[in-house]
Amino acid sequence: MQAPDFESIHKIPAEHRYFNISTKWIAYYPWMIRTFYRLGIRHEVVTGLSIVSGLTAAALIGSLPGSGLFLAAVLTVHLKDVFDASDGALARITGTGHRLGRFVDTIGDGVVFTLWIGACALVMAKAGAPAPIAAATRSYGAATTGVPTGNPTDSAASLVRRPRGAETTSASSD
Repeated sequence: MQAPDFESIHKIPAEHRYFNISTKWIAYYPWMIRTFYRLGIRHEVVTGLSIVSGLTAAALIGSLPGSGLFLAAVLTVHLKDVFDASDGALARITGTGHRLGRFVDTIGDGVVFTLWIGACALVMAKAGAPAPIAAATRSYGAATTGVPTGNPTDSAASLVRRPRGAETTSASSD
């Protein structure tokens, strides 16, 4: 059995490489690739782990600040990044990459990143961020969810849709 060419984890040949921060900051990145390879884990599984980690991170981010799960959210974001950086490298080492894998990876990233933005907007609304900031994080919420646009000086929490029949407090009692 021929030894794998671990140099192939890089997308660009050595003579044309540049400083790639996306893999340099993960000091154990090459070790992870070798471990996945030695364990026989397919790149599609690593892509799935990336997506699941990202979705978990979105749920954890959305549960903040009251849940106390900040560290868990940070760690799952990091895991998503590690898996996302590893799947393509693993596909190159094994020579098993394909268009469907690249497509699923790209779509998964888009869904996860969109959910992260939505989760951050939810946290901002719960924290009472100024409405313009919260509104800037909503893409088309008012048109599709019925969230009132409100006054630009309102807090973001006032823009969150309340269930029908929910009581609201008023400044005047008459």
